[in-house]
Amino acid sequence: TTCKMLKDLVSPTGVSIVEDYDGYVGADWVSKLDLPAKVLVAGVETDVQWGDAAAYVNPDVVGIYAIPGTVKGVENAVFFPVQVREYKNLFNEITGYNLETNKNNLRFNNTVVWVNEPVIEGVQALKQTLKDYQATCIYTESSVNIKGRITAYGYGDYYCAVNIRSSLQTMTATAEFRKSGSTAGVAGTKVQIGDEYTKVSVIATVDSTYTYPRFQVGYSITDRNQTLSTNPVYLDGLEMVALKLPLVAD
Repeated sequence: TTCKMLKDLVSPTGVSIVEDYDGYVGADWVSKLDLPAKVLVAGVETDVQWGDAAAYVNPDVVGIYAIPGTVKGVENAVFFPVQVREYKNLFNEITGYNLETNKNNLRFNNTVVWVNEPVIEGVQALKQTLKDYQATCIYTESSVNIKGRITAYGYGDYYCAVNIRSSLQTMTATAEFRKSGSTAGVAGTKVQIGDEYTKVSVIATVDSTYTYPRFQVGYSITDRNQTLSTNPVYLDGLEMVALKLPLVAD
């Protein structure tokens, strides 16, 4: 409970994170919680020293946790609530945004068809055939509008990913969380693609500047002597996760 010695202390809102949060954001997951350096006491911003979050929160186990804080020398004067919620792939909530059964609302620059193999998730994947002349462009994309999920869940940190494989040599892929179709956002790490599925992902802190958010993957092929039309690209396991959101009171 909050120490009654400090009157008019305003507790911070807290955050809601997905289970296995550290698996998504890395070993420095505690810093990603963005614990506030100050809290309001009688309308005045006052320093707070938080306890060791790793000792109070298990990011891999669903539950409600609280990180204690010391204010003006008073221990446990305030608590920072952290909810760890169950994993949910937000793409599974959208009709027509599914690499398994429905691709009607996904946009591709090339012809795509369903195939039963190779797959990494479910029973089907998408086979994307590039056009030979695109070897001179060395860039194509697969993208999906995700504004509806942001509207439903609110601003925060989001993760998007897809698994890609191709026998094309010197092929790399980069995932991007765009603010709109014409406005860049955040790009993930360039990933080398081979003949086994490789996950291509990106994490973005989505705010009001993301007016028409879009998950996009660009391909780059540096060896232009290959026949692209006979070396298709396979996509499977489209994923979108709300990593960290403001905690909303029930």
